[in-house]
Amino acid sequence: DATDVTDSFGITAKDDGVETETATQNLDIKIVDDAPTAVDDASSITEDSTVAASGNVIGGANASANDAADTVGADGATVTAIASNNVSGNTPSTNADGDRVIDGEFGTLTIKSDGSYDYVLDNTNLNVQGLLAGESLSETFTYTLTDGDGDTADAILDLTINGADDGVTVTVPADIAATTPDGDNTDHVVFESGLADGSNPSATDTQVVSNFTLKALDGLATDGGVTLAYTNVNGEARTLSLSKAQVEALATQSQTIDTQYGELVLNGYQQAVDGTITIDYNYT
Repeated sequence: DATDVTDSFGITAKDDGVETETATQNLDIKIVDDAPTAVDDASSITEDSTVAASGNVIGGANASANDAADTVGADGATVTAIASNNVSGNTPSTNADGDRVIDGEFGTLTIKSDGSYDYVLDNTNLNVQGLLAGESLSETFTYTLTDGDGDTADAILDLTINGADDGVTVTVPADIAATTPDGDNTDHVVFESGLADGSNPSATDTQVVSNFTLKALDGLATDGGVTLAYTNVNGEARTLSLSKAQVEALATQSQTIDTQYGELVLNGYQQAVDGTITIDYNYT
């Protein structure tokens, strides 16, 4: 190594008389620079966890107790750099405490110079929320150790994100007060007088234009992603089961249900960044 040094000693021996003898070779003592050695570390965190995954990449300690300690050497070593391997373009910043902070693909890592770290999971990330129990994602960071005379060593911090099952929620519009139907699209209550078989068959049908929302963060099932139960024109209980592909295609390929009181047309699909799915419908 360029920082290794050698201490050299010439040796001469003299007897009781006047004879002397000098060694043909010096006594050389090589002082080897013990560069730091960084060892890969690992930890884990579970979807929806609000507690950070924490540990110390130098000391080899974390909540999973599966890290190995680094060797800092006689010159001492500290963490001097971090980088995201999932998102190579991300640049670390320094917080008010002097710690290095970097955003990864699925969360944020904060690491101190002494090697202690916290990894906070981004639970708004749909890739994280889409994990099922038994599934996982990997987030890795490279950290650099530098000792007192400039020697460096790199290693990987590997974080496993374990999935958890999410519930499914469906939200329909709340009931509103009765209003007099006038045939426009602002009425959300259908009255018998507005229907074709009511007391005034010539009256304009009342139409409801609205939507309902649902959240299935683990993803809709490929088959039977959305099922609607209804009563058909003959008074019989029926269901309409839509596949994931059919739900996502509603904006261009609508689905129609004829009930004993009217017609429901599912004709719109949007998914928000938080995973909320909105399905539009017309009811006449």
